[in-house]
Amino acid sequence: MPIKKKNRAPSMADIAKVAGVHKMTVSRVLNDYPHVSEEVREKVLSAATKLGYQKNNLISNVMTQVARSRSVDYGTPIIYLSDEPSAEFESLNFSTQAIIRRGKERAALYGFSFESMRYRDGEFSHERINQILKARGVQGLIINVGYEDPVELKLDWERLVAVTSGGRLKYPRNLPQVHSDIPRYMRHCCRELDNRGYERVGFLVSTKALEVFSGFSLSSPLLYQHELPENQRVPLLITEGYAEQDEFMEWFEAHKPDAVVSYMGEVYDWLAEAGYRVAEDVGLVFTNIQNLQSRESRFSGIYQDRGLLGEAAVDHVVQGLLAGDYGLPKHAGRFLIPFEWNEGQTLRPRLK
Repeated sequence: MPIKKKNRAPSMADIAKVAGVHKMTVSRVLNDYPHVSEEVREKVLSAATKLGYQKNNLISNVMTQVARSRSVDYGTPIIYLSDEPSAEFESLNFSTQAIIRRGKERAALYGFSFESMRYRDGEFSHERINQILKARGVQGLIINVGYEDPVELKLDWERLVAVTSGGRLKYPRNLPQVHSDIPRYMRHCCRELDNRGYERVGFLVSTKALEVFSGFSLSSPLLYQHELPENQRVPLLITEGYAEQDEFMEWFEAHKPDAVVSYMGEVYDWLAEAGYRVAEDVGLVFTNIQNLQSRESRFSGIYQDRGLLGEAAVDHVVQGLLAGDYGLPKHAGRFLIPFEWNEGQTLRPRLK
């Protein structure tokens, strides 16, 4: 029985399973590499036909050029360097798992494997990471920046094609970035609040986020407040890291916002404990509901498909390998991932 999944084209792994061979063998057959026996070649092509596989010429050309120009082996992984604080945290974090899962699927289309390792908890020194990358012949690197303050990574950049996901490092500062379209989704949150008649909107802003995301999370709140009459402006609550309950409630009671834009799900519980009815007494918009609930979340706010970050990062790395763009670029590009609005239940209805 075919193992093709609904709404998904058969992968090399699918073909390998049916043919009873390794995925690398499938890749070599489909890309007309020599040194494969006719018997194995026929088994692979037969399995590919059975599954309805259609060759992606763009991907095929990418991998052929990479292999010929830089001797990149199909077994050489793309490495996802994570700044998760611990292995346990990484295993439980929804966003990270989505990036890794979809990154693996995307890399497999190009014939690469995809692995993750952490660089923030002291398990590996930067020197040791560099040694591992060299020993394994790794040339493609995706670096996550977002859970801790940005750091300097001293690697052998001249032999790497690298991109950051989330934010950017202190060094090197000019690596390409793949991250959420923060300015646009913050503006969308403001429009949603306007459409529901909220007049005094408060924003939680973390200095960590300002550093990681180059101040993007601050620009929209400042512009929004600037355009309001002075008596409707609410001072931003800017914290060094995550806000504390006492700190938040003191700010809330002092300024009485009728809606709050938050990156923290705990705000919902703090307001409820204080006797406020969310939606009725105060509106709440969350800027990262994928970390709080499922796609059908009761929270109103921004849903970001984090798996798209993994896919886009892999695409960029493979394109860089094809073009031979090794080393640090002169100019850092930004690749912004779209978002969706989740209506939820923490805001009052839009005005007619």
